[in-house]
Amino acid sequence: MAEHREGSLDAPTRHPIDWREPGFCDEEELYTELGRVFDHCHGCRRCVSLCDSFPTLFDLVDESDTMEIDGVDRADYWKVVDQCYSCDLCYMTKCPYVPPHEWNIDFPHLMLRAKAVRFQKHGAPLRDRVLTRTDTVGRIAGLPGVSVGVTAAIQKRPWLRAFEKVAGLPRATRLPRV
Repeated sequence: MAEHREGSLDAPTRHPIDWREPGFCDEEELYTELGRVFDHCHGCRRCVSLCDSFPTLFDLVDESDTMEIDGVDRADYWKVVDQCYSCDLCYMTKCPYVPPHEWNIDFPHLMLRAKAVRFQKHGAPLRDRVLTRTDTVGRIAGLPGVSVGVTAAIQKRPWLRAFEKVAGLPRATRLPRV
């Protein structure tokens, strides 16, 4: 058996995402893998300072009846997924269990898989479809007067309600004054 050194100084081995594998979008397999990875993360906690995914996960476990991952409602796993922005810091700098370690933890890839499963099942909200078209948003926002006009418009109540509905921005959000 190959030697696995926890926390070695070797660069992590990044495996490609096997999105064509039949079980990739299987929700039950996803939940099993989320539970496995979350259990290891909860036990280690080296990543707590990196992003909100980890404090969210640890709070969910710590506040559960069992204080283990089995006490966390699967529906709450999405709170962790939604906090990951795939920055890769946990994978590249903190996690001692990334490949070639036998536990094979790749948190950012697992979060991408979860988001892909959710997208396949539910699609994407309008807000996400608009915001991911960065070239189009940039071209429109770069037109003379657009940013000033939009900022002024969303200060008005009817526009603010519409913006809340489309962009998911709560009405109570403090917006810059023009």
